[in-house]
Amino acid sequence: MQCMNERFLPCDSRRRLAIVCWICCAVTVGCAPAAHYAGDGRARSGGASDAIDEPPRPAPANAPSDAAPIASGTTAWTAPAATHQLAKQDVRPEPRDSRPPRQRALLIAELQGLEALARETPVTAPDHPELLRRLAEDYVELQRSAHADGAASIETSARTKAIQLYARLASDHPKYPKLDEVLFFLATEFEQAGDLANARKAYMSLTVRAPDSRYVPDAYLAFGEMFFDEAVTDPSKFDLAAGAYQEVLKYPPPRNRVYGYACYKLAWVLANEGDRANAIEAFNRAIEFAAEFPLISGAQKLGNAARADLASLQSRQSE
Repeated sequence: MQCMNERFLPCDSRRRLAIVCWICCAVTVGCAPAAHYAGDGRARSGGASDAIDEPPRPAPANAPSDAAPIASGTTAWTAPAATHQLAKQDVRPEPRDSRPPRQRALLIAELQGLEALARETPVTAPDHPELLRRLAEDYVELQRSAHADGAASIETSARTKAIQLYARLASDHPKYPKLDEVLFFLATEFEQAGDLANARKAYMSLTVRAPDSRYVPDAYLAFGEMFFDEAVTDPSKFDLAAGAYQEVLKYPPPRNRVYGYACYKLAWVLANEGDRANAIEAFNRAIEFAAEFPLISGAQKLGNAARADLASLQSRQSE
């Protein structure tokens, strides 16, 4: 498969340098050192008991949504919010098991036992990294359970503990065989918590410490999404978003499951920058991806969204 940016958007070394410099600046200046964002993970990982007695409460009525319209830049053309949300949810891969979480009582009981075991297990023990990983994953599952019940404070507490544990695992066991997964999950937890500075830091750490990881395209996609969202109020960020999406396209499918979604979002960037001819090419590339790899999660819905948006762009072009 021919690389998309070779077909309609030649790689610009200055653009690539700009995005790398921007990210490096963000993770150096805008983020706290690892020891700070990680927490020590020891003194503050007192177990699941902190969240046990918290009664479920509904999510706030004014909770923010990421389904806001996409900025139109100078073109006065905005993406349908529902289409953008559909593609973002269905195409960005779920990093974890998406099965329904276990009952909260079972999770809490397991967490209490694991926390007690962790306190007695030396850092040098062979099973210490897997114990931290299991604890972190259980807290993520508790998060999902609390979210489903509208228990916002439990969800927040569980996410905080998951972040501490992932960060501690990455710090205490830098040679852990699945370090790339740990860094990716740490980054996504920060992102979901709204801590974009530390999310950027963790994503960048993934690309540096595990450059051959299958999660590297997802990390660059995350940078693209952050830049894209920032372009709503600062259109100059569209160029950085384009650079990040192009980095995603260096990794071919099917191993890179977000290739088609990066094509789709790059099309939106180009449209917002007024480059409609290349935007059309990018939408077509997303459609080709969906047709060629129909078994990749969300491919059919991505193809449908790209076709609909392509038709909208072409109709406006003919006006």
